[in-house]
Amino acid sequence: MMEDKFVDLGFCRRVHGIKGEFQFKLDNPEDSLITKKSIIHLAPLDGSELVEGDYEVESIRFGNKVICKLKDVSDRNLAESYLPFKIQLSRDAFPELSDDEFYLNDLIGCRVIDSRTDQEIGVIEKFYFSGAQDIAIIKKNSGSLELPLIEKFFLDVDIEENQVVVFVPEYIE
Repeated sequence: MMEDKFVDLGFCRRVHGIKGEFQFKLDNPEDSLITKKSIIHLAPLDGSELVEGDYEVESIRFGNKVICKLKDVSDRNLAESYLPFKIQLSRDAFPELSDDEFYLNDLIGCRVIDSRTDQEIGVIEKFYFSGAQDIAIIKKNSGSLELPLIEKFFLDVDIEENQVVVFVPEYIE
């Protein structure tokens, strides 16, 4: 089992209304794990002075905007004093997956092995969504490499060994 760590879900830079609600910008609002009574972790963003901590979600509404009310944040002035912050959730709060599934966050920091040479070429730094699929950014000793997260390129993912084996086409090197 993984050690407890926090996963970034988005950020907040704005309040909503006068009753202490926040306007969240979530990376994946369609499949958010944040619900009423969830415990979320707030962390400073952009060097803000916010004291890190865990907060209970009193209510959350999804629509054109994601509006969240945290327990014990009762007015706009108090809410503004928290800004800006990252929204995080404990990795332990995520549902368990079957053996052949993984969360992208679990791949960050994994060693990347080139299938042709069996040599380590770097580590997975982060992911972004291109509109068609997830793209892995692999930090190499010199520069970086971007590969789509598809079976043709990601041949083996071993979370326990903290490594992935990838096929890197010759023309990309």
